[in-house]
Formats: sequence, C-alpha cells, structure tokens
Amino acid sequence: IDSAQADVGTLPASSFKIFSSLYGLESGVVKDADFVIPWDSVDYGRSVINRDLSLRESIVHSAYWYHREVARRAGAATLKHWLDTVGYGNADTTGGFDRTWVAGALRITPREQVHFLERLVRNELPFSQRSMDIVKDITQQEDTLGYRLHGKTGWAMGSEGSIGWFVGWVEKDDGSGP
Repeated sequence: IDSAQADVGTLPASSFKIFSSLYGLESGVVKDADFVIPWDSVDYGRSVINRDLSLRESIVHSAYWYHREVARRAGAATLKHWLDTVGYGNADTTGGFDRTWVAGALRITPREQVHFLERLVRNELPFSQRSMDIVKDITQQEDTLGYRLHGKTGWAMGSEGSIGWFVGWVEKDDGSGP
C-alpha cells in the first residue's frame, strides 16, 4: 500500500460487491452462488449484464443493478447493521443506501480494504462460514501454477475524481493465503 494513500477513504465502487454478497447471503436475500435475480429490463449499456443474473455472474460481470437490488431487498437497516457490525469503512449510507458504494457517502481506505479481506480469508468476519466460503468461491478469478487469485475490481467517479480498485488475495494450493 502506498503510505501516502493508505488512509485516504474513497468510494469502494464495485469492490463493495464482496461485502454486498456476504450480507446478502447472511440476511437470506441471496440463497447461494447460483441465486438468480431477474433483470429489471433497464439497458445498462452492456449486453452481458442486461439479463437475469446469478450472484456468481454478478461478480464476474460486475453488475451494479444486482447489488442495488440486494440492498433494496435487504433494506437500509440491514445494510447499516452489517456495515457497522463489520466496521466496513466509514459505514455511512447517506446519499442513498442502494447506491452508497458508487455515489453516496460510503468511503473505505486501502488499509481498511486490506484488513477486511484479511478477516475474510481468515474466517474472522461476523458472517457464517457458509457465506464466507461462497464469497471466496465466487471471487476466484484464476487457478493456475499452484495459486488461486481471488479479487474484485471497482471503478467510480466521485468528488475525489476517478477511483479504481483491484482488491483481492492469492491463495496457494496448500491452502496458505495472503
């Protein structure tokens, strides 16, 4: 982590979908990795997400609308509860709980992102083992040469300017991680 930027909070953008998947599963709004939410018929400019999607597909294709719908189904109080319980960034949902990660007041620092992912990898988050295992599975991007890469990208335009993220971890075949 760049020490000058390590404690500067910015929008989490689509990197928030890791957290969204966890609380969606935990709250029962999402049943499993293959749980499908019907597309709302809005054209998002990307044909790959303009269709019904599973949780897994929403991560792979970075479908904002899926996670907005998870937030709406769970409700503002449930989102706020999990943000506070986990200590995710500043936990601020001002500006719209169903879009706070891309256009609201929610901010997270690179240091906080690393700590959040460390807790996920070590199974230390206050979510069930099942929820954490599903999220670890759906965030796997590569499996090669004895290593598995897990992660999520994110991109947003905030008051701070353009914000780009890649958050993740590498796991060795022997099970050791980051």
